[in-house]
Amino acid sequence: MLTFLSIRNIRIWGLASGIRIVAKGTAGWINGNNFSDIEISGAVRGIEITTADTGTVVGNLFTNVIYQSGDDTTEGVFISDDGSGIKANSFLNLDIWDVSDPDVSISTSGTDSTDNMFIGRFDGTVTAGDNSNFYWNLKTGIIWGDMQIDGGTYLLSLSNRDLETTPIIVASVTSDSANRLVIDASGTINWGSGSAATDTWLDRGGVDILRTGDNFEALRLRANQGTSLVAGDFALHANWGTTASIGTITGTDQRSRATITSAGTGQGANPTVILTFKDGTWTTAPFFVVSRAGGSQPTVQFEVTTITATALTLTFQGTPSASETFILSVVGIG
Repeated sequence: MLTFLSIRNIRIWGLASGIRIVAKGTAGWINGNNFSDIEISGAVRGIEITTADTGTVVGNLFTNVIYQSGDDTTEGVFISDDGSGIKANSFLNLDIWDVSDPDVSISTSGTDSTDNMFIGRFDGTVTAGDNSNFYWNLKTGIIWGDMQIDGGTYLLSLSNRDLETTPIIVASVTSDSANRLVIDASGTINWGSGSAATDTWLDRGGVDILRTGDNFEALRLRANQGTSLVAGDFALHANWGTTASIGTITGTDQRSRATITSAGTGQGANPTVILTFKDGTWTTAPFFVVSRAGGSQPTVQFEVTTITATALTLTFQGTPSASETFILSVVGIG
């Protein structure tokens, strides 16, 4: 059992393993140690960590480690767990140089080689097993693996103490002269070509409002998130008849279809139907179109008489008779 040792200011050259950590057997713990300011040159493996039986290597810290590969190099860092876990070890400011044949800078394997963190500059490739380690190669800018901050509440949590418009995430490819993606602290997402400033954006325009000032193209727009309309959302004028009704209703405030049945007595000219919008105000009055979709007097149309932010009034351009039905379809946009 080795714990809480501090090993620093060492130069290692030409060994099979620059640093070799093996934990096995009962009480085979190598936990909580500090390795810092170490230079390794020409070793077959720069750092080798293995476990067997019930051995564990947990919570060790490696900082400011430089590894220069040699003719016989196989891996810069080699981790293989056959014990009870190699996990929660941190490699910070880790430099791995000139790894080329084979080109493995970091190799991790084993069922419980997890939650280790590697941040630095790595030549070559990383061979990662089926685990949840985190890697950040400052040479390529590539990050992969899980990052959890704030006690694991979020997969990734970023904060910025400057302005809301300060970028917190940017992305580009090697040949770009400008960023293709910029996300700022307010949540605004900006896109560009990579050769000029971003020119397309999407943001929050207010409560429950997703906004863009640019053109939007889509295969189809599906207005299917609204609340389904019911008969109580419509008011029929008396000229439809004393027992007139509306039914066979489908759709929402955005688009709907319904059937009005004239019944009873008292039918008169130009009766109206008023829809009070189910999902509340549109804030500003929308635009609507209406058409007949079958029923009696099919050539007689409805007219859009009045539109407010909260209601739509349609007027039938004729006189209904008892037992006649009138099917109408409406579509709106705000």
